[in-house]
Amino acid sequence: MLLRRFVTSVLAAGLLAVPLSITPQLTGPAPAEASTTCTRDADAERALTRMTNGERTSRDRAALARRKALDQVARKHAHTMCSRSNLHHNPKLGQQVTNWRRVGENVGRGTSPTQIHRALMNSKGHRANILHREYREIGLGAVRDRNGRLWIVEVFRTPAR
Repeated sequence: MLLRRFVTSVLAAGLLAVPLSITPQLTGPAPAEASTTCTRDADAERALTRMTNGERTSRDRAALARRKALDQVARKHAHTMCSRSNLHHNPKLGQQVTNWRRVGENVGRGTSPTQIHRALMNSKGHRANILHREYREIGLGAVRDRNGRLWIVEVFRTPAR
């Protein structure tokens, strides 16, 4: 019940933007067949962390701390999206992330971390997640499919305690 109320309020506030709103800015149509080869891109994860924290600190917000538990949730969902060739939010985010008072997620796909980050910053809802003053932690997942397309997930958390 609490999760349902929270998710409803987050959606009403526009903090979880519809992924389709960024798809046209990030890539062309998805391939007809799903990619079965998806490989983690640790460099892309580091680049996205650096760009996200750069946006935050340039606007007098605290940098987000990377958390392994959040990375695991993000990586798992990035791999799911990549292997299915389907950009979508994690329907189990609130259950997979523990110890949260506030949780959010950005998803994207494209050719580079910079391209995806720019598209997220140009989207009101995704930018709101990146810059939200209450978020303290982040997890990143980035994987490349066999065609070189990058699939990313950013998980944001305000710990409950």
